[in-house]
Amino acid sequence: MADKNPSDDGGLFYTKQPILDDQRRIWGYELLGVEVRDGTPFFRDQESAAAGLASSIYIGLTSAMDRGKKVMLALDAEGVLNNVAQALPAANGVIRIGPAAADAAGAAEAMSSLRNQGYMLAVDAANEGVPKGPIYARADVISCDLGRVPDTAAFAQIAAPLGAVLLARSVNTLEQFETVRALGFTLFQGSFFKEPELVPDRQFGSH
Repeated sequence: MADKNPSDDGGLFYTKQPILDDQRRIWGYELLGVEVRDGTPFFRDQESAAAGLASSIYIGLTSAMDRGKKVMLALDAEGVLNNVAQALPAANGVIRIGPAAADAAGAAEAMSSLRNQGYMLAVDAANEGVPKGPIYARADVISCDLGRVPDTAAFAQIAAPLGAVLLARSVNTLEQFETVRALGFTLFQGSFFKEPELVPDRQFGSH
């Protein structure tokens, strides 16, 4: 899925990363912006890449959205205030922001407006992993990057009473998946789903 040819140097195109539920079924996709330099793709900062979002990005996602799957897009404060989120349909759109964006002037009002229109709001945990502030109480999803938050169990204990769905990012092994699922996370991103799963040997007999 791309809105530009990825072989064109300097071109910006988009790829999608699956978000899975606790049964490892597709819940939705996050859009990631990629820039090509000298024939090599570089993942751009998701927030700045969102500024180039266009409706053509939905190529390959239309059927997924028709089935009720969500589409997540990371925005900075400028993207929120400039209504970049409007490129996503409200029924499927999940707008992901960081704590800094939430504190920007006018951002809280803009995000409240988006929620009133039907968008979901996902908020990233700060690097220290403590979800503080009113933005987390308004969040539909609170995300935690396992590579940045030092104590995932403590994070889950503080975040769970807020009532939001917990999303674990950078889940790279099945062991990590099982660990954070036991802590109450129900959404997951990462390469864990590509890892082969060992199952007990089973003897088959004739009947």
